[in-house]
Amino acid sequence: MYGLDINFLNDRPEYRPESSARPATKVSLGQGSTPLILGAIAGLLLPGMVFALQMFLQGENTRLNEESAQLDARLAQIQQQIQQVEAVQAQAQQVAAEADAFARVFQDIKPVSALLQDIRDRTPAGVQVQTIQKSGTGEEAKITISGYGRSFNDVNDFLLLLQQSPFLDSDGVLLNSGNLQDNPTQVEIGQGNQNASAPGITVKLPQVVGYQIEAKPTAKPANEILRELERKGAVGLVTRIRTLQQKGVI
Repeated sequence: MYGLDINFLNDRPEYRPESSARPATKVSLGQGSTPLILGAIAGLLLPGMVFALQMFLQGENTRLNEESAQLDARLAQIQQQIQQVEAVQAQAQQVAAEADAFARVFQDIKPVSALLQDIRDRTPAGVQVQTIQKSGTGEEAKITISGYGRSFNDVNDFLLLLQQSPFLDSDGVLLNSGNLQDNPTQVEIGQGNQNASAPGITVKLPQVVGYQIEAKPTAKPANEILRELERKGAVGLVTRIRTLQQKGVI
Protein backbone atom coordinates (compact mmCIF):
# COMPACT_ATOMS: atom_id res chain seq x y z
CA MET A 1 0.00 0.00 0.00
CA TYR A 2 1.05 3.53 -0.67
CA GLY A 3 1.00 6.30 1.90
CA LEU A 4 0.52 10.03 1.00
CA ASP A 5 2.53 12.53 2.95
CA ILE A 6 0.76 15.86 2.49
CA ASN A 7 2.06 18.96 4.28
CA PHE A 8 -0.60 21.62 4.22
CA LEU A 9 1.69 24.18 5.86
CA ASN A 10 3.50 24.67 2.59
CA ASP A 11 0.35 26.14 1.13
CA ARG A 12 0.34 28.94 3.71
CA PRO A 13 2.50 31.96 2.82
CA GLU A 14 3.83 32.54 6.31
CA TYR A 15 5.16 28.98 6.49
CA ARG A 16 6.51 28.87 2.93
CA PRO A 17 10.27 28.37 3.10
CA GLU A 18 12.43 30.95 1.35
CA SER A 19 14.10 29.82 -1.74
CA SER A 20 17.79 29.70 -1.44
CA ALA A 21 18.26 30.47 -5.07
CA ARG A 22 18.63 34.22 -5.92
CA PRO A 23 17.64 35.63 -9.27
CA ALA A 24 20.48 36.28 -11.62
CA THR A 25 21.58 39.90 -11.99
CA LYS A 26 21.29 41.22 -15.51
CA VAL A 27 24.27 43.20 -16.61
CA SER A 28 23.70 45.59 -19.51
CA LEU A 29 26.77 46.25 -21.50
CA GLY A 30 27.40 49.91 -22.37
CA GLN A 31 25.53 51.63 -19.47
CA GLY A 32 28.71 52.42 -17.57
CA SER A 33 30.29 54.35 -20.49
CA THR A 34 27.35 56.81 -21.10
CA PRO A 35 28.03 59.12 -18.09
CA LEU A 36 31.64 59.32 -19.09
CA ILE A 37 30.74 60.41 -22.59
CA LEU A 38 28.24 62.99 -21.32
CA GLY A 39 30.77 64.34 -18.83
CA ALA A 40 33.38 64.68 -21.55
CA ILE A 41 30.94 66.55 -23.80
CA ALA A 42 29.94 68.86 -20.93
CA GLY A 43 33.58 69.46 -20.11
CA LEU A 44 34.23 70.56 -23.67
CA LEU A 45 31.08 72.69 -24.13
CA LEU A 46 31.07 74.53 -20.80
CA PRO A 47 34.35 76.47 -21.28
CA GLY A 48 33.28 77.37 -24.79
CA MET A 49 29.94 78.67 -23.56
CA VAL A 50 31.63 80.67 -20.81
CA PHE A 51 34.09 82.13 -23.31
CA ALA A 52 31.30 82.98 -25.75
CA LEU A 53 29.27 84.62 -22.98
CA GLN A 54 32.30 86.60 -21.86
CA MET A 55 32.96 87.82 -25.40
CA PHE A 56 29.29 88.77 -25.79
CA LEU A 57 29.30 90.74 -22.54
CA GLN A 58 32.51 92.52 -23.52
CA GLY A 59 30.97 93.46 -26.86
CA GLU A 60 27.83 94.75 -25.18
CA ASN A 61 29.91 96.72 -22.69
CA THR A 62 31.92 98.29 -25.51
CA ARG A 63 28.75 99.15 -27.41
CA LEU A 64 27.14 100.70 -24.33
CA ASN A 65 30.26 102.74 -23.62
CA GLU A 66 30.25 104.05 -27.18
CA GLU A 67 26.55 104.93 -26.96
CA SER A 68 27.16 106.65 -23.61
CA ALA A 69 29.98 108.70 -25.11
CA GLN A 70 27.75 109.69 -28.04
CA LEU A 71 24.96 110.67 -25.67
CA ASP A 72 27.36 112.72 -23.55
CA ALA A 73 28.58 114.54 -26.65
CA ARG A 74 24.99 115.14 -27.77
CA LEU A 75 24.04 116.34 -24.30
CA ALA A 76 26.96 118.77 -24.25
CA GLN A 77 25.88 120.09 -27.66
CA ILE A 78 22.28 120.49 -26.48
CA GLN A 79 23.42 122.29 -23.32
CA GLN A 80 25.47 124.67 -25.44
CA GLN A 81 22.45 125.33 -27.65
CA ILE A 82 20.31 125.91 -24.55
CA GLN A 83 22.83 128.45 -23.27
CA GLN A 84 22.74 130.22 -26.63
CA VAL A 85 18.93 130.27 -26.58
CA GLU A 86 18.93 131.61 -23.01
CA ALA A 87 21.38 134.33 -24.03
CA VAL A 88 19.15 135.32 -26.95
CA GLN A 89 16.09 135.31 -24.68
CA ALA A 90 17.88 137.50 -22.15
CA GLN A 91 18.79 139.96 -24.89
CA ALA A 92 15.22 139.93 -26.17
CA GLN A 93 13.88 140.56 -22.67
CA GLN A 94 16.31 143.43 -22.22
CA VAL A 95 15.27 144.96 -25.53
CA ALA A 96 11.59 144.51 -24.63
CA ALA A 97 12.16 146.12 -21.23
CA GLU A 98 13.94 149.07 -22.83
CA ALA A 99 11.15 149.41 -25.38
CA ASP A 100 8.52 149.31 -22.62
CA ALA A 101 10.40 151.92 -20.61
CA PHE A 102 10.71 154.09 -23.71
CA ALA A 103 7.00 153.68 -24.43
CA ARG A 104 6.05 154.47 -20.82
CA VAL A 105 7.87 157.78 -21.10
CA PHE A 106 5.42 158.86 -23.78
CA GLN A 107 2.53 157.12 -22.04
CA ASP A 108 3.10 159.09 -18.85
CA ILE A 109 3.56 162.42 -20.59
CA LYS A 110 0.51 164.63 -20.46
CA PRO A 111 1.42 168.16 -21.49
CA VAL A 112 0.56 170.84 -18.95
CA SER A 113 -0.59 173.04 -21.80
CA ALA A 114 -3.26 170.48 -22.72
CA LEU A 115 -4.42 170.29 -19.09
CA LEU A 116 -4.59 174.08 -18.76
CA GLN A 117 -6.50 174.35 -22.00
CA ASP A 118 -8.98 171.73 -20.81
CA ILE A 119 -9.51 173.57 -17.51
CA ARG A 120 -9.97 176.84 -19.41
CA ASP A 121 -12.56 175.25 -21.70
CA ARG A 122 -14.50 173.85 -18.72
CA THR A 123 -14.58 177.05 -16.69
CA PRO A 124 -18.15 178.47 -16.58
CA ALA A 125 -18.81 182.12 -17.37
CA GLY A 126 -19.57 182.89 -13.73
CA VAL A 127 -16.27 181.46 -12.44
CA GLN A 128 -12.79 182.93 -12.54
CA VAL A 129 -9.57 180.97 -12.02
CA GLN A 130 -6.83 182.88 -10.25
CA THR A 131 -4.14 180.24 -9.66
CA ILE A 132 -3.36 176.67 -10.74
CA GLN A 133 -0.61 174.90 -8.82
CA LYS A 134 0.80 171.42 -9.34
CA SER A 135 2.70 169.60 -6.61
CA GLY A 136 4.08 166.12 -6.07
CA THR A 137 4.95 163.45 -8.61
CA GLY A 138 3.57 160.08 -9.61
CA GLU A 139 0.72 158.88 -7.45
CA GLU A 140 1.30 161.78 -5.04
CA ALA A 141 0.78 164.42 -7.72
CA LYS A 142 -2.09 166.83 -7.22
CA ILE A 143 -3.42 170.03 -8.76
CA THR A 144 -4.85 172.90 -6.72
CA ILE A 145 -7.19 175.36 -8.46
CA SER A 146 -8.16 178.58 -6.68
CA GLY A 147 -10.44 181.44 -7.67
CA TYR A 148 -13.93 182.73 -7.11
CA GLY A 149 -17.39 182.41 -8.59
CA ARG A 150 -20.52 184.49 -8.58
CA SER A 151 -22.41 181.89 -6.56
CA PHE A 152 -22.14 178.50 -4.97
CA ASN A 153 -24.04 177.05 -7.92
CA ASP A 154 -21.41 178.33 -10.35
CA VAL A 155 -18.62 176.84 -8.24
CA ASN A 156 -20.48 173.54 -8.01
CA ASP A 157 -20.98 173.49 -11.80
CA PHE A 158 -17.26 174.06 -12.26
CA LEU A 159 -16.52 171.16 -9.90
CA LEU A 160 -18.80 168.81 -11.86
CA LEU A 161 -17.23 169.85 -15.17
CA LEU A 162 -13.74 169.17 -13.83
CA GLN A 163 -14.83 165.70 -12.71
CA GLN A 164 -15.67 164.96 -16.36
CA SER A 165 -12.21 165.93 -17.58
CA PRO A 166 -10.23 163.08 -19.19
CA PHE A 167 -7.05 164.63 -17.76
CA LEU A 168 -8.23 164.34 -14.15
CA ASP A 169 -9.28 161.50 -11.89
CA SER A 170 -13.02 162.00 -11.38
CA ASP A 171 -12.91 160.55 -7.86
CA GLY A 172 -9.98 162.79 -6.94
CA VAL A 173 -11.65 166.12 -7.82
CA LEU A 174 -12.81 167.59 -4.50
CA LEU A 175 -13.88 170.99 -3.19
CA ASN A 176 -11.53 171.86 -0.33
CA SER A 177 -13.16 175.15 0.61
CA GLY A 178 -15.87 177.56 -0.50
CA ASN A 179 -16.94 180.72 1.32
CA LEU A 180 -18.38 184.15 0.70
CA GLN A 181 -15.89 186.99 0.42
CA ASP A 182 -15.68 190.51 -0.93
CA ASN A 183 -15.40 190.81 -4.65
CA PRO A 184 -11.75 191.58 -5.47
CA THR A 185 -12.79 193.40 -8.64
CA GLN A 186 -12.91 197.18 -8.22
CA VAL A 187 -14.95 199.44 -10.48
CA GLU A 188 -14.51 203.22 -10.54
CA ILE A 189 -16.67 205.66 -12.46
CA GLY A 190 -14.87 208.91 -13.38
CA GLN A 191 -16.39 212.46 -13.46
CA GLY A 192 -15.48 213.15 -17.08
CA ASN A 193 -13.01 215.61 -18.58
CA GLN A 194 -14.51 218.70 -16.90
CA ASN A 195 -13.57 217.61 -13.39
CA ALA A 196 -10.57 215.42 -14.06
CA SER A 197 -9.09 216.21 -10.68
CA ALA A 198 -12.23 215.16 -8.81
CA PRO A 199 -12.19 211.65 -7.33
CA GLY A 200 -14.25 209.00 -9.09
CA ILE A 201 -17.11 207.01 -7.69
CA THR A 202 -16.22 203.55 -6.39
CA VAL A 203 -18.84 200.89 -6.96
CA LYS A 204 -18.98 198.04 -4.47
CA LEU A 205 -19.81 194.78 -6.21
CA PRO A 206 -21.72 191.89 -4.64
CA GLN A 207 -19.80 189.31 -2.69
CA VAL A 208 -18.42 186.29 -4.47
CA VAL A 209 -17.69 182.70 -3.45
CA GLY A 210 -14.01 181.99 -3.01
CA TYR A 211 -13.13 178.35 -3.70
CA GLN A 212 -10.23 175.95 -3.68
CA ILE A 213 -10.50 172.73 -5.66
CA GLU A 214 -8.03 169.88 -5.38
CA ALA A 215 -7.68 167.37 -8.21
CA LYS A 216 -5.52 164.36 -9.07
CA PRO A 217 -4.19 163.79 -12.59
CA THR A 218 -5.63 160.78 -14.35
CA ALA A 219 -3.74 157.50 -14.26
CA LYS A 220 -4.85 156.64 -17.80
CA PRO A 221 -1.99 156.26 -20.30
CA ALA A 222 -1.72 158.87 -22.99
CA ASN A 223 -2.75 156.46 -25.77
CA GLU A 224 -6.22 156.21 -24.19
CA ILE A 225 -6.85 159.95 -24.44
CA LEU A 226 -5.26 160.66 -27.81
CA ARG A 227 -8.32 162.44 -29.17
CA GLU A 228 -8.50 164.80 -26.21
CA LEU A 229 -4.77 165.47 -26.43
CA GLU A 230 -5.12 166.27 -30.11
CA ARG A 231 -8.08 168.56 -29.45
CA LYS A 232 -6.12 170.44 -26.81
CA GLY A 233 -3.18 171.03 -29.15
CA ALA A 234 -0.71 168.28 -28.12
CA VAL A 235 -0.17 167.28 -31.75
CA GLY A 236 3.51 166.37 -31.37
CA LEU A 237 2.88 163.89 -28.56
CA VAL A 238 -0.06 162.36 -30.42
CA THR A 239 2.09 161.85 -33.53
CA ARG A 240 4.85 160.11 -31.54
CA ILE A 241 2.41 157.80 -29.77
CA ARG A 242 0.71 156.82 -33.01
CA THR A 243 4.09 156.07 -34.56
CA LEU A 244 4.90 153.76 -31.64
CA GLN A 245 1.51 152.08 -32.05
CA GLN A 246 2.18 151.43 -35.74
CA LYS A 247 5.53 149.83 -34.87
CA GLY A 248 3.89 147.63 -32.22
CA VAL A 249 5.78 149.12 -29.29
CA ILE A 250 2.55 150.19 -27.61
